[in-house]
Amino acid sequence: MLKQEKGRVFMGVNTEVPLMAFDRIEGVCSRHNEYALTVTPNILGEVMLGKYVVAFGSASHQWDLVRYRDSYIGDVSTKTMEISSGITTANIGLRLEYEIAAIEMAFTKQFLSNPFGSFSTTDEMATSIGMFINF
Repeated sequence: MLKQEKGRVFMGVNTEVPLMAFDRIEGVCSRHNEYALTVTPNILGEVMLGKYVVAFGSASHQWDLVRYRDSYIGDVSTKTMEISSGITTANIGLRLEYEIAAIEMAFTKQFLSNPFGSFSTTDEMATSIGMFINF
């Protein structure tokens, strides 16, 4: 964490290892399992604009290091392994904080293809409003 009097920057990596085993369906699917290793490097920056107002921005990129699927559906057995660089997400927002309560509004943009390209019409932007309690 980088910290200054009115601002701070957090950097990290989230890692997940999902293991999925689906139920067997008689006469249709006798085996369907999926395993993966996903890492998501991220960065978050916050700046105090006043006593109760915080502006923030963040970016993350989801990367599937490996995804393995093993299934036997009908008479067809398939095994696949893939590596993919997935979704880049950018957020920008404003938070009002008072003691332990906060309310924030954020705009989120996901880049489903090239994160360094221009904003395309196939990628969507979302707005979120949330309230939470810090403890």
